[in-house]
Amino acid sequence: LIEEVKKIGENLSIMAGQLKRAEETQAKLVKSRSDLEQEIFVKRKTLFVDRERGQLLRSYYPSAEALSGQ
Repeated sequence: LIEEVKKIGENLSIMAGQLKRAEETQAKLVKSRSDLEQEIFVKRKTLFVDRERGQLLRSYYPSAEALSGQ
């Protein structure tokens, strides 16, 4: 019985360590996801600005062919 109690105590310590590592890994993954979502947001905003505003501005300038005389 004493050996079983020792074994259970050891297993609890091992499991507590595993739980701590799993929680740390989860926190890192949540942070990574947040960073990626922020990066996607910025890229979408950049694409929107380029598509909506940039193309309008470019339409006022002559094309590369017109500038080269072709």
